[in-house]
Amino acid sequence: LSLFIMYIITILLIFILFFKNGIGYESNMLYQIINNIVGIIAYTIFFSTMSILLEKNGSAIIACLFVPTLLSIITGLIDSKLKLNIENFWLDNVSNQFNSNPTLENLGLSILSYVIYIVLFVILGTKIFKKKEIK
Repeated sequence: LSLFIMYIITILLIFILFFKNGIGYESNMLYQIINNIVGIIAYTIFFSTMSILLEKNGSAIIACLFVPTLLSIITGLIDSKLKLNIENFWLDNVSNQFNSNPTLENLGLSILSYVIYIVLFVILGTKIFKKKEIK
């Protein structure tokens, strides 16, 4: 949590410095900062849910390091075999369109996708925690 708070403070200070010089306003830097902050929140909740699910420190660390990569690989394989486009909806790829074209509309779509993942992982983590607490 403290690292997350330091990240936000650092990014906001950098934004203020660039904005004061007129650089940040032209480059849509604020949009990218907002997108990154919401993305970090989504990843933090995803990793917390993984840790609650696995309970043990070692397995939780290994899972948090490798599961996102494995899920990207699995969704890519499913896409190639079934000709679907689900890889773009995984957490790693949610903001690809925003990164290529940082407009307000793409920011809204990216943040909406992150918020859906945040709500999903909070509900899932809460249910798992309550189930484990009962035992």
